[in-house]
Amino acid sequence: LLGLGLLTARAARQAGGLGRTLRAQPRRYGAYLSHAGLIVLALGLAFSGTYRRDAQVTLNMNQRVHLLNEDLTLTALENVARPDGRSIVARVLIDGRPFSARLNTYTQGGDTPFPSPAVRYGLTGDTYLVMTGVDPKGQWASVRLIESPLVSWIWWGTLLVCVGAAFTLVTPRRAAQAAPARLAPATD
Repeated sequence: LLGLGLLTARAARQAGGLGRTLRAQPRRYGAYLSHAGLIVLALGLAFSGTYRRDAQVTLNMNQRVHLLNEDLTLTALENVARPDGRSIVARVLIDGRPFSARLNTYTQGGDTPFPSPAVRYGLTGDTYLVMTGVDPKGQWASVRLIESPLVSWIWWGTLLVCVGAAFTLVTPRRAAQAAPARLAPATD
């Protein structure tokens, strides 16, 4: 990839700018971009699956627990009424950042709780906090912490593949050719 970048930079200098280079050969540079996107996507898939970590713990109110190199503190449990049911919201600090994981119960679903995770998206990885159980008296909550590295790389790689594919559909601009010299009309 570095070599392609250096070759592209040299071609851009010789052609008088990157825009001219891309307009002259959009299919070539679109293919480069798509292949670079495929590499980014493959790295995202490989790392997000292979290096994914998760652990489960029961948090007592205002007690700090160290889990997966993160400090978790349960700061509040709230019971929230909604038009379609109710939610129990666990307010948790993970390394000082607030997360709000929910257990939703819907009126049509009976008493079955449906977890709704709190998610922190990042360039190097995503963190998910899922509440799996709660104390009816509001003293503790069981949570599952999931860390998946490079998940956003899957989306960025896909975007690069699509943009590169769009470039390959562009018709290259042909250089203007000089008209052949014509013979002068005969004058007798």
